[in-house]
Amino acid sequence: MTQAYYRKTPQQALEAQNASAEGLSAQEARRRAEQYGPNKLSEGKKKSTLQVFLEQFKDLMVLILIIAAVISAFSGNVESTIVIFAVLVLNAILGTVQYEKAEKSLESLKAMASPTAKVMRGGVRVEIPSADVVPGDIVLLEAGDMVRTSYAGPGQFVHVKCGEGLLLRRPISVCSCQEDVPNDFIAIAFEVRGDGTRWLAQRKVGDTLDVMGLLGNGFSIKPKGRYLLVGGGIGIPPMRGCAQATEGRSTAILGGRSKDKIILQSCFNDECAKVLVATDDGSLGHHGFVDALVRQELEQDKNYDGVLACGPKPMLRNVANVAQEFGIPCQVSMEERMGCGVGACLVCACDMADGSRKHVCKDGPVFDSREVNWDV
Repeated sequence: MTQAYYRKTPQQALEAQNASAEGLSAQEARRRAEQYGPNKLSEGKKKSTLQVFLEQFKDLMVLILIIAAVISAFSGNVESTIVIFAVLVLNAILGTVQYEKAEKSLESLKAMASPTAKVMRGGVRVEIPSADVVPGDIVLLEAGDMVRTSYAGPGQFVHVKCGEGLLLRRPISVCSCQEDVPNDFIAIAFEVRGDGTRWLAQRKVGDTLDVMGLLGNGFSIKPKGRYLLVGGGIGIPPMRGCAQATEGRSTAILGGRSKDKIILQSCFNDECAKVLVATDDGSLGHHGFVDALVRQELEQDKNYDGVLACGPKPMLRNVANVAQEFGIPCQVSMEERMGCGVGACLVCACDMADGSRKHVCKDGPVFDSREVNWDV
């Protein structure tokens, strides 16, 4: 009986694959690539929209309804027949739309998958396309190059698995990130609100986390741009990435219910040209909401390339209204409950001004404030 690979010692596994700890030579790798072919799954022919639509009528319940409609038609009950067929067609259309959305989400997942692998070849660590990995390769597994491969700008988020007992991951905005210091590094700041974040807060230095990311679309920032950064409560941390990206040219306005909710102020003091603070109870800075400070700042200085904001939806709406009054472009980072984090589950839908719905995890979380329907 053949011994399972996970029961073999490292040396036994190498011998079984006729390999060594130094990895395969370039010549041997080429030979095995010709023998075994590329390291990728074959994909079946993609279904056309018409095929998907017609397949909606194969369900048993749908077939029963079709039979009922036919019987109703022969009985002379035309109205019932029309209603049943209208419902069936509408159901087929909705099923087709959902299928197409799911396909697009799967494509997004494939795009997120790393297209390269790090292997040992002839005693040298090299990075190759994952399709070129062959049996006998020594594949080097590590945490990943998260920042290098998926960073698209400040305002993105990570999806963190918080313990074995919780099904859904927790989406957390990235506060700041750096590449190769000496490894990719991200910083997150979060508030303990439930079991997931409580578990995360109990992790210690050296613990390993299961993280998906970086995800979503961040703020669009011009090179050498100057922005008015507005953060409210737990919406403050992602604005720090914007402050770092603008290299001290921007102004930050931070808001919270009270003094103890104003976090990272010292970081913004170091990384912004000016910092203003507002608290609901007046315990620190301006007594009131951040939109009053936004209005005050824009009355004094309109030379900003835009307003970038993250925080509660009422705050974002008020900030967007003030920016619009002054004719300043405004980008807002929306917060919605999330499931999958990649647009497949459709939980985090956000209503748009044109009547459409977009997904915060995939299309956002950052949107042009003019896109959002603030009246919902």
